[in-house]
Amino acid sequence: MSITCKTGCGQQVVYENIEFTDGFAYQCPHNLDDSLHYCPIFYGDSSLFTGPGGGMAFDANPFRENSYGDEIEKFGQIFYEFEELVMTKNKNLSVEDINIYKTRLQSFLNAFPINGLYTDATDGLQAYDKQSFENALESGAVNSRHYEYYKSYMDHEDSAINNISFTLSSSPITALKKIYYILEGDSVNFKKCQQFEKEIKENAPKWITSYEENPFELKLIEAQKQLKIFQDKLKNNVEVKNKKNTIKDIIQYYHELINGIKTPLDEWDTRKHVFNGLGSDGIKDEIKNWYDNKKIYLKFKTLSEKLKISYEEAQTLSYHHWDYFDNEEKKKWLNRINADEKSKIINSTYQELESSFPNLVKELLEFGIFGSESSRQIVNSTKKGVTQSSEFSIVSLFNIHKIRELIFKNAQNNVQEIMEEFLTTDNEEISSNISLEFEERKPLEYNFNSHLNQNSMIHLSNAEKHLRKLIINEIYDCDVNFLKKHFKQIWMDIENTKSRDGKNIQKPREETVLDYATFGQLLDILKNKESKNRVKIKKLDSHENLIQKIEIILPYRNQLSHNRGTIDGDLDINSKAIVVGLCNEIDEFCSRILHR
Repeated sequence: MSITCKTGCGQQVVYENIEFTDGFAYQCPHNLDDSLHYCPIFYGDSSLFTGPGGGMAFDANPFRENSYGDEIEKFGQIFYEFEELVMTKNKNLSVEDINIYKTRLQSFLNAFPINGLYTDATDGLQAYDKQSFENALESGAVNSRHYEYYKSYMDHEDSAINNISFTLSSSPITALKKIYYILEGDSVNFKKCQQFEKEIKENAPKWITSYEENPFELKLIEAQKQLKIFQDKLKNNVEVKNKKNTIKDIIQYYHELINGIKTPLDEWDTRKHVFNGLGSDGIKDEIKNWYDNKKIYLKFKTLSEKLKISYEEAQTLSYHHWDYFDNEEKKKWLNRINADEKSKIINSTYQELESSFPNLVKELLEFGIFGSESSRQIVNSTKKGVTQSSEFSIVSLFNIHKIRELIFKNAQNNVQEIMEEFLTTDNEEISSNISLEFEERKPLEYNFNSHLNQNSMIHLSNAEKHLRKLIINEIYDCDVNFLKKHFKQIWMDIENTKSRDGKNIQKPREETVLDYATFGQLLDILKNKESKNRVKIKKLDSHENLIQKIEIILPYRNQLSHNRGTIDGDLDINSKAIVVGLCNEIDEFCSRILHR
C-alpha cells in the first residue's frame, strides 16, 4: 500500500522492508513503478537541502519548518561518534560497544530513511588535536598511513591533523555495511548492504546541470522566503524556543547564506557561526558562478559538435589537450612550472613543443596534459596505476580490519580472564578430603529460566505502558492537544491503527491516549527537541540513558513482532536476558518519576 513520503515531498511511495538476520528491517522507499525513491527534497538542484558536502550554500537552520538541513547534520555527527567511541574505549573496545552503536545507527536509518544520501556537512573530513590522535594511536586500530602523517604535523602542541576521512564514510548504508563487517565479517548482512549500496549508486540521479534554468535562483527565492518569515517573527516579537539563539542570529545567518561570508583571500574566517551551511560564497555568488560555468559548458558543446565527438571527450580535450588550450589557460600552466621563453611556448603546438622543449613536455605529462595519442596513453597508464587494494582502503582514521581484530581479541581475552578467575585457588591445593556433611548438603540449583519464564513481549508491553504514562502524565502534563499538534504524523498513524483495530471483535481497554503508539513512535517522541527541553526544565535525570536503553531493545521488539529468528515465539535466552534486564530498568526509572 502506498503512502505519502515521510519527508513531506508529497509523492506517493511504498516502504518495503530490507530484512537483516539480527532482526533489523530497513524501510526502503520505492516509487509506484518499483524504482528506488530519491526524494526531490534532497536530490533536487533547487532545494536548499542539497549539496551538504559544503561546496555550496546549505540551509542548516534548526528553527525553520522542516529543518532537514539540521537533521542531515545530526547524521554526520553519528559518524563522528564512532571515532569518539573507539578513542574513548581505546584498547578496551568490545563487541558489545559496537552492537550498541549499531542499534543507534539502525534507529537513525529508519527515523530518516533516504536512499543513499551523502549526509555529512563537513565533506566526511575531521580534524584531530594531538591528544585525540594519541588516544587513537593507542587503540592500535589507526590506519598505518596516518602514523607518519601524525609525526610530521605534531611538532607543536597546538597543531592538529586535518582532513582525515570518517571511518564509516558519510552514507548511512555504507556505515551500516562497515559495522556489519566489523561484527560479522563477510556475512549475509554485509553482502546485503553491499548489494543495496551498489543499487543506490547505479540508479542515483546524476548531478548534471542542464543549463536551461539556474537552480540557484530558485534557492535564492526559498532562502529569501525563510528570511522574511523570521523577519516577521522579529517584528511581532516572537522568540525562538532555544534561548541560546535569537531571531536576530537567524536573520544574520540567512543574510550570510545568501550573500556569503566575505573574508580576505589570505585569511580564514575565524568567527563562530550560529549554524553550519555557510561558506565564503553565498547563493548570489553561486548564481553568478552558474552563468560563468554555462559559458564553459557552451564552449565544450560547440567543440563537441565541431569535432563530432561526445561532450565528455570535448571536455577532456579542453582540460588536458595542449592544442585546445586558450592562451590564458596556457599561461596558467606555465606559471606553475616556471617555464622560460613563455611567449614562444604559448604560440607553439604540442608537436613543436616535443621537438623544441622536451623537458617541458615531461613536466606537462606529470600534470596530466597531453597533445598526441602517444602522450595521452602515457597519462592514462599513470592514472590506472593508482588503484585501491580494498574497498576499505580509503585513508580514514581507523582501519576497519584492525577494529574487527581488536574487538574479537578483547572478547577472547575477557573469556580467558573469567575462566582464570573461576579456576584460581590462590596457589593453595584444593583439599580432596571434603567432609561428608558438605557432600550431603546439595546447594539449591540456580534456575536461570525460572526468572525468565514469561514471554519477552510481556516485559516489553509493561515497559511500553510505563513509557506512555511517563510521556503523557509527566513530560507533557496531560496536554493531549499539544501532543496532537506537535506530533502530527505520529498521531495520524496512531489514529489509523486505532481505526483498524476498532473493527476487531474484542477491543482492548484504553489506559492512555498513546495506547496505539508503537515502541518506535514512543522513542521518536522522547528524542524530540520539545520533549528534551521539557525534561531539562523538569530536571528528569538520565533521559539520554533511557533513550539508549530503548534503542537497544527496539530491534528485539521488531524481531518479536515479525517472528524473525524467534524460538517458540520468544527470543533466544541471551537476547531475552538483555531485554528483560533493560525493561526492568525502564520500569524502575518510570515508576520512580511517576510515583515520586
